[in-house]
Amino acid sequence: MKDFKLVEHNLIPLSLFALNISVVHLLYLLFIDNILSFTTLLVFSSTIVLVAGVIRKKKVLMIPGALVYTIVLLFSL
Repeated sequence: MKDFKLVEHNLIPLSLFALNISVVHLLYLLFIDNILSFTTLLVFSSTIVLVAGVIRKKKVLMIPGALVYTIVLLFSL
């Protein structure tokens, strides 16, 4: 039950928040910046992992997706 509470009340809102920002960031990179950059690849992969984590409700996917996107976001500033 503790794992369910962690996923439902903490990780899904965190993943949805990160997913919202990552989709906008991905669209910006695709339309404005170079499409074949390493940052675009990392943002795209973390977005896919976040989507899969939210759909399947697996903390194994949500935590790394949010962490990778947070690291990419900090280094792209």
